[in-house]
Amino acid sequence: MDDMVLSQQEGLRLRSILEMMVETTGVDCAVLLTRGGTVLGSAGKTNGRVIELAALAAGTYASAEELLRQVGEVDFSAVSHDGVRTHVYVGRVGTECLLLSLYDYQATAQMVRLQSRVAAEACQLVIEQSAARVRNSHTAAQPAPAFSN
Repeated sequence: MDDMVLSQQEGLRLRSILEMMVETTGVDCAVLLTRGGTVLGSAGKTNGRVIELAALAAGTYASAEELLRQVGEVDFSAVSHDGVRTHVYVGRVGTECLLLSLYDYQATAQMVRLQSRVAAEACQLVIEQSAARVRNSHTAAQPAPAFSN
């Protein structure tokens, strides 16, 4: 999934979804990333640390997922951490992406979780449409088979 190709329109749609999440929940920032840590879009105040945040979120999610797998948990969808000033929520978007949210006391955990699911569904739709577009362009670019007599 780290080789995803988004069109400019798809990138703008993802950013719009993330901006809506920031507005409706009061999170400080929302970052859409692949499970490998590649940033697909962000909104809010990342303070220029979006790449570092994405890499750490991907690693945190993978570690927690493996920990739970080791103890027999088969379905895992989110990581949550409550800090003194900042809280972190990393939720799954489909099977290949994650949505990172950083928030403080002004946003409630329940609202962040709820709106993260809403945003994840909307982002997943854009991602699926992008993948279909890329698949179709590869299919159309295939040369016709040669016929021999």
